[in-house]
Formats: sequence, structure tokens, C-alpha cells
Amino acid sequence: MSPRPGPRFTNVPFVSNDQSAAAVLGGNVDSAYLSTSPTLLKQIESGNLRALVTGAQERLEFLPEVPTFTELGYGDLPDSTVNVTLLAPAGIDGEVKTTLAQAMGSCLKDPKTADVLGEEFVRDDDPGPERIRAEINSAETQWREAVQK
Repeated sequence: MSPRPGPRFTNVPFVSNDQSAAAVLGGNVDSAYLSTSPTLLKQIESGNLRALVTGAQERLEFLPEVPTFTELGYGDLPDSTVNVTLLAPAGIDGEVKTTLAQAMGSCLKDPKTADVLGEEFVRDDDPGPERIRAEINSAETQWREAVQK
């Protein structure tokens, strides 16, 4: 399969979302594919950064003017909505895993979590560890296939 026509990008890896945003703000790179955060939203709202496209399946309520990849003709890309997820090492003790899962569930229900992370970044549900693992595995497979195209 031949590559899709259009712009070519050079991947410039950064350790964090904040470093990537700083590189755009500093003029060191032309653009970055970033996870939306309260800090990033402030940069967008102030006009320092401009959101060009979102990887969500539908327009985001907090960025209603920003089109999706699908709207721009890239409907074959997977959803890239990011969730804040608590991760632990593989092989973690079952009791510890259960305790952490319960703590995460409580955290999601606590209004202070939305105050800190931003309401738009907190899931409405408590998916639990097995569903989160399935979502991560599915996203990895979908993005691996998309990148190979």
C-alpha cells in the first residue's frame, strides 16, 4: 500500500506532554500531538497555542470549534481520547491491586478529583482494571495498525 499523500512529519520524541508544548511555544517544533490537560487548555484559551484537530470520535464539548480527524477525512485513525489511568507493575499482589482499584474508584467519585484534573478529564464511569487493560490493549493494536499504513 502506498503512503497517503499529504504533509510529512518528523517525529521528535519528548519525555512529557509539557516538554512537547514548551517546544511548540518556544518555536523549536512546528506542531505536536498532545494530550489535552487543564494547563494546555489555558494555553489554547489564551491564544498561545491553537488546537488544529482532535483524535476523539466526536467534537469535544470543551473544544467545540476543533474538528476531528474523521471530519478532516482521516476516519481510519483510531480514537485517541486519553484517560488518566493508574498503572502498577505487572505481577502486583492481588490484594494491593484490589486496594488500588477501590481507591481509584473512590477518587473518580470525589468532586475534588474533577477540581484538580478538570471536569472534562474525569470519566463518568469506574471501568475497573480489566476494562482499562482491554482498552489499552485495543488502542495499542489499533494504533500499531494505523501507523503501519
